[in-house]
Amino acid sequence: MRRACVTELLYLRLRVWKTDRTDNPWCIVPRSTLQNVSHAGFTLIEMLVVLTVIGLLAATMAPSAFRRPAYLTRERIAAELEQRIAQGFASARASGEPATVNLKGKTDADTPSFVSTIGGAQAPILYPDGSSNGGTVSLAGRPLILIGWIDGRVRRAAS
Repeated sequence: MRRACVTELLYLRLRVWKTDRTDNPWCIVPRSTLQNVSHAGFTLIEMLVVLTVIGLLAATMAPSAFRRPAYLTRERIAAELEQRIAQGFASARASGEPATVNLKGKTDADTPSFVSTIGGAQAPILYPDGSSNGGTVSLAGRPLILIGWIDGRVRRAAS
């Protein structure tokens, strides 16, 4: 039903009065118009149900959309450890004293473990001559970085 100015409504009411004779003389809109009104659209309940479903879907999908894949996390941790080991060798050469690499990550899940080739050290020990105690740095039980004990060479373990 379109909105009309007051004069159009009065004219319409007078015209219908003659033909329709509604029970309510104060009704400006004719009964025939009111009976033909379609109830198109959505109810408030329907809208709330749809919004609730969309909210639940968004809440379940959002965490998986922003999570990094595990292999990218392993690559990031391996790159950080390689950089720390390189800095450790540089500081050992500069000071003439052995340097120890801190393996502590940002979280417990990011903290790798170390198994030494020589001795029972809990972290790689880097010597000024370029050698080390050697060993394997593992993350979640899988080898991540291999450190050579003679030459101190650092290489990534095969995934």
